Amino acid sequence: MTGAADSDRKPSSEAFGRALRAARQSAGLSQQSLALECAMSRGFLSDLERGNKEPTLSTLLRLASGLEMSAGELVAMAERELAATAE
Repeated sequence: MTGAADSDRKPSSEAFGRALRAARQSAGLSQQSLALECAMSRGFLSDLERGNKEPTLSTLLRLASGLEMSAGELVAMAERELAATAE
C-alpha cells in the first residue's frame, strides 16, 4: 500500500533502514531480540527498517552496540545503500 507516508520518506532514511535490516539479519537477530538488546520497542525498530523513522545519535549508537559493530560501520552500510539507489 502506498500513500502520503511513502512519499514523505527520505532516501537517506530508506537507505539506513535497508542497511539496518541487512546488518540485523547478518547478525542472525530477530527484530524482537535486537529491540530488547537496544532497549527499544520492536515497532520502533520496524519503523527504522522501513524508513519511516530516522535514528537519533543515541539510537544509532545503541543499534551499533546491539549489532556488535561500530556506528561508523553501520553508517557506511547506509551510505553504500544510498549510493546504490542513486545509480
